[in-house]
Amino acid sequence: MNNILIIVPFLSVGFHSAKVPAFTAINMVKTQNTEVSYELQAPSEERSVPVIQAVKTDAVITIDGRLDEEAWQKAPVISGFRQVEPEQGEPARHHTEVRVLYNERFIYIGARMYDEPGNKPRVTSLSRDFGYFENDLFGVVFDTFNNERDAISFQVTPYGNQRDLQVFDDAVFNRDFEVVWHAETEILEDGWVVEMAIPWSSLRYNETNDTWGINFIRRHRRSNEESAWSPWPRAYRPYRVSYAGKLTGIVAPPPSINLRVQPYALTEANRIYGEGNPDYSPKLGGEIKWAPSRNSVLDLTFNTDFAQAEADQQVINLTQFPVVFPEKRQFFLENANLFDVGRIAWLKPFFTRRIGLTLSGEPVPIDAGIRFTDQSVDRSFGALLMRQRDQAGFPASWFGVGRYVENFGNGKRAGIMVTARQDEAMHGQSSNANITGSVDTFMRFSSRVSLAGSISGMYDEQDQQWGHASDLWLAYLDNFMYLGLLQAVVSREYNPRAGFVARRDIIMTSPAVRFNWRPSWRPASVRAITPDITTFFYHNYNDLSYQQGYIAFRPFTLEFHSGARFQYSLLTEWHNLEFGFSPAGIAVDPGRYRFQQHEVLFQTDQSARFSISAKAKHGGFFNGELTQITAGAGLRPVPHLSIGTNYERNMFTNLGADSEAKNVDLLITRVRLSFSPRMHISGFWQHNTDQSINSLNLRFSWEFMPLSYIYLVFNDVHPFGDEILYGSTGRQQAIFKVTYLQQL
Repeated sequence: MNNILIIVPFLSVGFHSAKVPAFTAINMVKTQNTEVSYELQAPSEERSVPVIQAVKTDAVITIDGRLDEEAWQKAPVISGFRQVEPEQGEPARHHTEVRVLYNERFIYIGARMYDEPGNKPRVTSLSRDFGYFENDLFGVVFDTFNNERDAISFQVTPYGNQRDLQVFDDAVFNRDFEVVWHAETEILEDGWVVEMAIPWSSLRYNETNDTWGINFIRRHRRSNEESAWSPWPRAYRPYRVSYAGKLTGIVAPPPSINLRVQPYALTEANRIYGEGNPDYSPKLGGEIKWAPSRNSVLDLTFNTDFAQAEADQQVINLTQFPVVFPEKRQFFLENANLFDVGRIAWLKPFFTRRIGLTLSGEPVPIDAGIRFTDQSVDRSFGALLMRQRDQAGFPASWFGVGRYVENFGNGKRAGIMVTARQDEAMHGQSSNANITGSVDTFMRFSSRVSLAGSISGMYDEQDQQWGHASDLWLAYLDNFMYLGLLQAVVSREYNPRAGFVARRDIIMTSPAVRFNWRPSWRPASVRAITPDITTFFYHNYNDLSYQQGYIAFRPFTLEFHSGARFQYSLLTEWHNLEFGFSPAGIAVDPGRYRFQQHEVLFQTDQSARFSISAKAKHGGFFNGELTQITAGAGLRPVPHLSIGTNYERNMFTNLGADSEAKNVDLLITRVRLSFSPRMHISGFWQHNTDQSINSLNLRFSWEFMPLSYIYLVFNDVHPFGDEILYGSTGRQQAIFKVTYLQQL
């Protein structure tokens, strides 16, 4: 893990982006020269629900990507897929056939995806948990409780790499959910075939329930067509299981012991530049996962290690507000959705990167931890307790979290969470306790209207201070428009030391609107015209004085059928700086500032063998000017090889009290060589002139058995230029790690 970097929380492209569903529009279907509006009915309205009958088999199924067993030939064929994109509701242009079987050990899915002869499928890489939008894929979505809220999905590309995730209410995602399942594929002259075997032990279900929600999805990336057996309005995602079909007659086996043990062993060598031989240290630890019921999971971790996690991607700091990097450590990613309260990325009463990492991103040893979760149709409960070891002047700390969520009505829930951090006494300093309590709710009043909100209070023993914060998200979303409002209030004293908050003493108001317009006169290559306006306004909480404003007006955005995109933005900002700050090392004095910037963005089809992206921004920046050029390129000659590079240059003129001129650059290059979907070599190099740091992360990973890995990792971080004169030193690290999963 590298340093925490600072980035303005409201300048990211998009609006209300972290938690808001994808934006799409009503499609105008042309039928015999007559233009009609086609929109799927809301699930509460009368609609035809497709149904399939579960078929049990005693035959032996070999997972080899060939549907040649007799059982497959006798299984009913599921077809009749319809488009979600681009022509919503129309028959899919690329035919798909699916078969479903099950026995006492597995649910089997076999699918045949047809294509024009000679056309190869598009897959950008062979990594696990690949990107949904840039690859050919087939997937199944289960609603095993048949409550039209819980979704679990298993997805495969034509080259056999896998993706699995959990989703609740099509709003709360666990994209890092990983369980044992099997898939093999075969690419044919006129399409491809996938064969999947999903163990019952990898699913949560009620064995007395004989009806499940189920859906099948396909992405044909060359035409950028998304189709489904039971289609949903394109404004939503495949995990809106209120639009799924039904699987009836399923007879699930009773739960097994379902115990998973995953020990690890590693040896690590660390070297500081100029300090002689490296230090070697072996390490043993591991995790135990036990599911005492289909709804509950108990996780234990000992001597926890995250050596295999990829390095954080650096960002050039142009603001005074810190935002940490996203969590990448697998233990904390599991069930993270249950403990995620709040709709704003920079305001979290609980944030797992406060455990096992310093504020600068350096790892701190974790002695042990325990987590228990229980999630059913009616309610969810979770608890976490971890101990962080003392290191380098930092005291040992205990972290505790308790979470309860009650589901009620249709698409509604309310929850409570309590988090605590206890720092032990050290070097004459007394211990300190910091406790935060939060309540939150999510309500989907209809398929189009949603509301989410939370209120949080905090007490710190050492400072003897109480603080509070709250947030609100209200959204309307249909096939033509997104209309949303984000609101946040944070007191000056609010400081959850087991969470994260970037700004205090603040009231944030952020309305936004976006249209997805598909007029009949648009060019044939254009899928949608998507203008939008995003705004953020900040006022001081104590006296309501104006502090900051931001308006992004994007009157001209084109989304092409290929996935290419063009956008023009007019950006306007107002700042009332109470304190100065130093973007790129240039001192900007306190005062009132107003400036505008023009921005043009363009990207080609990111699934093609060669793709480019470019963004140019120019205009004022406080009392000076800023020209920012960002360019990226990707080369994917075959799915086994992926090379990508991104370059950003920021050119400042007449900035600060001394009217300085300065250029800062960030260059990032990634290379991934995949011998198979389970064996990879990857490299990640970063050159940052703002921090005067070069960093290199090299990783070899081999999944020699399902979820059992061998890792070889090399890290090198060293400063360059004038920073070396002030005593900065570089460091190197080499790691060999083996993890082995045994499922009982």
